[in-house]
Amino acid sequence: MEKFNFKRRRLYSGTHLLGLIVIAAGLFSVVSPAVFRSDTSLEKSLVVGAIAIILGFILVSCYGGTRIDFNNKMVKDYYAVLGYQVGEWASLPTINKVAVVTINYKATNTRNGVSPTWSGTVTDHKVLLYSESPTPEFSFFYSAKEPAMEAAKLLSAKLNTVYEVKEV
Repeated sequence: MEKFNFKRRRLYSGTHLLGLIVIAAGLFSVVSPAVFRSDTSLEKSLVVGAIAIILGFILVSCYGGTRIDFNNKMVKDYYAVLGYQVGEWASLPTINKVAVVTINYKATNTRNGVSPTWSGTVTDHKVLLYSESPTPEFSFFYSAKEPAMEAAKLLSAKLNTVYEVKEV
């Protein structure tokens, strides 16, 4: 693999969640004339449902990411819609260290009258790429440790640097 592609997307939050809700509403609009008795025409329900489903798929397909081209030493932060990536390639700084940091923290969802209130311990795994600066040049978040470790091993091998594992 000569390119690394990190996609920042979570299916059950943000615009992805909104897209799933819009798809569900579109499906409901398509199915409702067969289930419920209504004065609206079948064509109107189908058109509204189809438009909602298409809009929902567009919302679900939107995400950001980072691509690293190891051969040309280039990096691109991009935003993708329906698979088309928009972003500019830039020169990749010299990376001296790759670190995997595991962070445990307590997360709570505050009451807002709509979503349920919950709290619990969350574990995130960050892959951090350092150059000469003490702050990381790039950071990639993973919810599971195995993909984070695989990404760190790949990045350290392709960038000819060492990697370390930390727990916070």
